[in-house]
Amino acid sequence: MGAHAATIAISGDTYAAAERIASLDHVTVDVLIESLVKRHAEYIDSLNNFPEMPKFSLDEYEMQRDQGETEEEYQTRLDLFR
Repeated sequence: MGAHAATIAISGDTYAAAERIASLDHVTVDVLIESLVKRHAEYIDSLNNFPEMPKFSLDEYEMQRDQGETEEEYQTRLDLFR
């Protein structure tokens, strides 16, 4: 894919921070911003790549009773998961 020139509006403070960070990384602000957007897009895409992963559930969880715990304390703690 080729380069696409675009103009974006950002605050002066944000641009100054981008210039400082780009300088530390020895890249241009354009390269810094492009890499940040690309990295964020890849991160968002990665969140959707686990459809076969089972959803978290406590249905099969069996809570262990703490040593010296009364029945009332146990039930109170168990109620946190109901």
